[in-house]
Amino acid sequence: DHSLQSQPFTCDELIDLEFQFYEANFAVAEAYEAFCLSLFGFLAINYIQKHLEDDALRSMRRLLFNGVTAFVVVTLVSSIYRLALSWSQFRLHVDLCLAVSGFCAVAPMIKG
Repeated sequence: DHSLQSQPFTCDELIDLEFQFYEANFAVAEAYEAFCLSLFGFLAINYIQKHLEDDALRSMRRLLFNGVTAFVVVTLVSSIYRLALSWSQFRLHVDLCLAVSGFCAVAPMIKG
């Protein structure tokens, strides 16, 4: 039913939306990168645990685990945030920055 569709996007809106899609796709790639890094980190932690066990290495193992976990969490949150922005604007025709107060206040921190 065509009556349920909203107005088509203007040229400027389409350019902005394409840029948001680019950022969302890049965010998905970053999420995969974080996943791969976490696998590498856990492999390294397991190797250290099995082959080189002493107090200094135990501390390094904990530090590596905490660093990798923090990186993965931050990257996933950033990816979900970027995907939510572009998906809501394209599919729902809702700009979350305007609809939800404060939603885009964290954008400079998330985008880096």
